[in-house]
Amino acid sequence: MAETTEITDARNIQVIELHMMDKNKYYPLALVSGACIRTCLYPLSLVKTRLQVQSKKTLYNGTWDAFKKIGKMEGIAGLYRGYWVNSLLTVPQVRPIHPRPIILSSFHQYKGVGFFDL
Repeated sequence: MAETTEITDARNIQVIELHMMDKNKYYPLALVSGACIRTCLYPLSLVKTRLQVQSKKTLYNGTWDAFKKIGKMEGIAGLYRGYWVNSLLTVPQVRPIHPRPIILSSFHQYKGVGFFDL
């Protein structure tokens, strides 16, 4: 009985696709949410990079040691060194991607070949 309920509930899920959304809200909110996530995760990326670049544990002995030393020597701003350059590199990724022209051009190009025959 429980399995039937779960299957019935799964069939009532409404699928929301991009064309159904209000683009005036979606794109700005996607940009803001991406910036928030990037802001939270950037210090981890910076520490990872510094640990990989150092040679034979000359400066940092691990992740937490790197966090402590960067915070002590450079302050909180040291954890975000290079943040703005990194953020500017990701701006082109925000633009919407429309695959339809690519699919249609491929369809028309191969229309007479194999399974594209209609």
